[in-house]
Amino acid sequence: MNDKTNSSETEIGALITKYKVPAIILIVVVLLIPIGFGGYIHLKSQREEAYGEKIYNFSQESISALKDNKLKPSEFIVVFKALMMETDYFKGNFPLLIEACDELLKVGNLKEAKELLEFADEKFSGNNGYTKFLIDTRLALVYEDLGEVDKSITLLQASLNNESKILEGKTHLDLGRFYLKKGNKEKAKEKFLYVINNFDEENYKKLARLYMSKL
Repeated sequence: MNDKTNSSETEIGALITKYKVPAIILIVVVLLIPIGFGGYIHLKSQREEAYGEKIYNFSQESISALKDNKLKPSEFIVVFKALMMETDYFKGNFPLLIEACDELLKVGNLKEAKELLEFADEKFSGNNGYTKFLIDTRLALVYEDLGEVDKSITLLQASLNNESKILEGKTHLDLGRFYLKKGNKEKAKEKFLYVINNFDEENYKKLARLYMSKL
């Protein structure tokens, strides 16, 4: 009986010895995960704070220089892209990018605005419907002004698949305008009627009726 007991205890001891080190490692890992995560959050916070300071300084210097015509649009694009790389394409750059694009559009720098918006579409759109909408609506108008209406249509047609459905009526209205510019009156009429029959915004309906009168 004692031999059996001793044998059993020996086997249990062997099992404990076999799994003790992995078990201890697991316990240590479990205990360190919150510490490691906390450290990561702290480092992330510090990094983002540093990025925020760089973005603020850039807005005070380069954006102001662009507005005052002290920095050429082409030069601004170069320094802006450098800032993006320096800050790991931090999402906090996005409002600055939109401000810069709008400033370029104000003074008719379509080529530079297009370059910046296409860059934004590549780096910032992701799965954020609101961000993509802000980029694509501007980019579609830039394409239109540059005579690249097919690109405008492709961009806005794709945006209709966006689940957020932001200003959907305006998107259909713009698509109608683009089709009208291309001479596709049938598709234009289809879009204008869709705006009139499916949306409540009276301004969009008035514009749709106005465009319909030109068909």
